[in-house]
Amino acid sequence: MTTGPTGEALLLNAPADAPLSGKPLALLAPRLAAPVIEAARQGRPATLVLNGKGGSRVAENVVARRVREGRRWLVVSTPRSGWTDCAGERGPGFAIWLALAEWMPRAFPDHSLLFVCNSGHEYENLGASHIVEKVGPPPADADLWLHLGANVATRDYQDMPGRLLPLPSADPFRFLMTSAAFVDRARSDFRGLPGLEMAYPSTEGVAGELSEVVKAGYPHHAGIFGAHRHHHAPTDNLSVVAPAPLAATAQAVRDFLTAIIPVRR
Repeated sequence: MTTGPTGEALLLNAPADAPLSGKPLALLAPRLAAPVIEAARQGRPATLVLNGKGGSRVAENVVARRVREGRRWLVVSTPRSGWTDCAGERGPGFAIWLALAEWMPRAFPDHSLLFVCNSGHEYENLGASHIVEKVGPPPADADLWLHLGANVATRDYQDMPGRLLPLPSADPFRFLMTSAAFVDRARSDFRGLPGLEMAYPSTEGVAGELSEVVKAGYPHHAGIFGAHRHHHAPTDNLSVVAPAPLAATAQAVRDFLTAIIPVRR
């Protein structure tokens, strides 16, 4: 039985090379759990029926390059897969990724650009590990790897008994981690944005797919990641995305990139 403010069953990520559990596993929503818990207390028998087939399936990573010979690289990545609609988990990161793909070729004409949108996140960052290993430029040739993970800019809620009341502001449970050299600049550019206003150096520990970037040895990096109220729940639909926090976060990302990326004037 999972726990969370929505009362829904929260879907769980799993390793790619082994089952999540050695035994049959079902997820139970807290709001529906009372009869099951009572039956367990009474020792009543139960039958678990698993429908469907396991096995491997094809997943796709989107890779786009603007190659300028002999120029250093800028990389922007975001995941493209998630549980259910995952509008809040993925949508804001994907929206900013698309906006940057349109803006950066003009803003940074002296750099080669790599934009990647990888699948397989639910298998413990499987897609990201392949992207970093097989697609990314040599770490020494990159001026920045920016990763836009979960909850880049998702709506906040008031927690009320049995329900969530929407707010127009951003959910603060999001983190901004950067290389040590970028921390002060990030704190300035993201000032006033809940959860992002206090950037932390990645040496304090990173999570999600940014950890694959750091592990691969990219010295110049930054990333946003977190979890919102409807994270991994069936209720993670478009209603959890608020336009104003998304626009403010996108503007801060652009200001940050403009400040830290060297451009020949």
